[in-house]
Amino acid sequence: MSKRVTQLCLAAVFTALLAVGSWISVPFAVPFTLQTLVLYLALWLLSAPYALCAVAAYLTLGAMGLPIFAGFQGGVSVLFGPLGGFLWGFLLMVVLCLIVRPRKTSARLICLTTGTLLCYAAGTVWYAAFVAWTAEGIVTALLTAVVPFILPDALKLLTAWQLGKRLERHMPTP
Repeated sequence: MSKRVTQLCLAAVFTALLAVGSWISVPFAVPFTLQTLVLYLALWLLSAPYALCAVAAYLTLGAMGLPIFAGFQGGVSVLFGPLGGFLWGFLLMVVLCLIVRPRKTSARLICLTTGTLLCYAAGTVWYAAFVAWTAEGIVTALLTAVVPFILPDALKLLTAWQLGKRLERHMPTP
């Protein structure tokens, strides 16, 4: 099987895993899910164009109404609702990796960390627009939608790094 076909098949698998990762969640104002772990793994194991395919397919299927977002939700209203900025932030993360194309482990970790910060920024601005577009609204958005996720996302990133190192030995070179 060619590398392209393998990467495309893996992109489809990661699309499904993003959905499953969103279903494994702890309810909160912004739900804790395993989506970011799956996204980190996708960006670690797939070439960025195929990771982009996986995320774009996931967002498209969710926008079409399939209940694949956190809380078994789906539809355009989720993408354009208060938490939609975080979903759009996934695309920003992938685009950053597409532009940078990190190869070394340290560069990948920096890219994924920076991508996470971009995702936080997009989600915070978006969420603040729904809460209140004031300094207090931005602080509320940060305290609600970012601060509680810093440690869990750091742990997910470290987990993806360790899993990715072990799994990439079995992956075709992108």
